[in-house]
Amino acid sequence: MSWRRGRRLLPWLFAAAVLGLLFARLPRDQVERALAAGPFGELAALAAAMAAVALLADAAATHAAFTRIGVPRPFGQLVLARGATYLLGLLHPAAGQGALSLYLLRTGAEPGRAVAAVLLVFATQLGAMALVAAGGMLLAAGTAGLRPPWEGFPALALLLGVFGACLAVLRLRPRWLARWRLLAPLFAAGASGFLAATLARVPHVLSMVLGLWLGLRLWGVALPPAQGLVLLSAVLLVTSLPLAPAGLGTTEAALVVLASPYAPGGGVAARQSLVLAFCVLYHLLGLAAQAVAGLICLALLPRSAKPLAEPAGPGAAA
Repeated sequence: MSWRRGRRLLPWLFAAAVLGLLFARLPRDQVERALAAGPFGELAALAAAMAAVALLADAAATHAAFTRIGVPRPFGQLVLARGATYLLGLLHPAAGQGALSLYLLRTGAEPGRAVAAVLLVFATQLGAMALVAAGGMLLAAGTAGLRPPWEGFPALALLLGVFGACLAVLRLRPRWLARWRLLAPLFAAGASGFLAATLARVPHVLSMVLGLWLGLRLWGVALPPAQGLVLLSAVLLVTSLPLAPAGLGTTEAALVVLASPYAPGGGVAARQSLVLAFCVLYHLLGLAAQAVAGLICLALLPRSAKPLAEPAGPGAAA
């Protein structure tokens, strides 16, 4: 096996290792009982509905980001394109973003702006997760179960600091960065464009948080809303790391650690087994829903994605 082919398998091997470790350390019979007793039908319906909502919210946020960069695309076409990229995202963490760049190139985008647009989508997704988590921390400040803001959450504070630094850099436009052709569209969009695109991404993040929160409640895990904003945003941050396909394994590990204290049960192992059973099932149902939506979008996209004229807008390369 060549190194290149083996490297493609690394995310899957990492996901398998994490899941194997989780199942090895928890009682197998308790996980199986939790799976057997769970509301499978209701969870499947929820996963399908939330996958559709998340796709629409994702397309709307992506449309806002592309417009700020200067590569606007019709919203209906973008829904199909974003759904189609989910298929590749299931195979490799970075494949979905690469497919989004390819879509922009196929529809007439200049390469520099296509790359800048995808960078903006990724950056605003991280920023929106941090904003949602910070909002949850402020709502939950002083309540039982969470410490005061920032205490115990250094990673979130760091992420918000990076987000603020990005805004400052885009505002100040240092010459040694602004002269890079690849970054020119980002600087042309400016701090206001970056902030607007981040705020447009918040509904997408909230839809993913809501899906997890509703699923946990359906499974019997009574996670309070404010704590859910914080903890589930942290789960999404872990999931977004390019370590495993579609966050497989990393999502389960983060949820078991963060959500199990709110699960019913007499012991730590029982609570963690309940959360693991939920997460594996909900994750797989969500991936299946994404795959079905992706296949439908991919079938419709070739008739929709036609080259568009590249407008001269604020994201024009310098």
